[in-house]
Amino acid sequence: MVTSLTKSFSGYADVMGGSAAPNPSSPLYSELKPLFQKYYHNDLFSGDAEILLHNSEDYLHRSEILNDNAALLVNYLQSLISDPKSSVNQIYYPTASPTLSNYDAYKRLLTPDFQPGYGCLFSVELDNVGSTIAFYNNLHVHDGPHLGAHRTLALPYVKGLYDDELEKMKKYRLEETQIRISVGLENS
Repeated sequence: MVTSLTKSFSGYADVMGGSAAPNPSSPLYSELKPLFQKYYHNDLFSGDAEILLHNSEDYLHRSEILNDNAALLVNYLQSLISDPKSSVNQIYYPTASPTLSNYDAYKRLLTPDFQPGYGCLFSVELDNVGSTIAFYNNLHVHDGPHLGAHRTLALPYVKGLYDDELEKMKKYRLEETQIRISVGLENS
């Protein structure tokens, strides 16, 4: 399992780190374990490790807030799709997807100390470029590609990444009218 510790785990966009752990139950474990032992070198700066440890102390609590804030925004934006005056065309998030059961099959189980959700990242697709520009310019959130930070961030992801290949990307349902939003810890 490979995990970014830079995103929600750290949660404050002030340190970078990651983890990798071979699964002892995997049929490939006997091949991977010696490779890790031979090639892995822990280059994590001790100061970064201290920040990661400190930031992770409220990980579960922050995750619940991120999940709840994203769910509230997704529900609101989803309700606008049927409004003829709205420019909201589509929401990309598990609860707005016909594949929700796939997410639920692997979602963490409810425990006394954690209410699982679907994460802090979603995309909203507007019905035209003009509406997308107006929406983005009036979000009043920070710009950026990070996810799991303490502040809400937005990015015209498809436009920024595929600007010279927009027509080609349409076959993948990647439209320049999509805005990716990573919800933060602000008061809902």
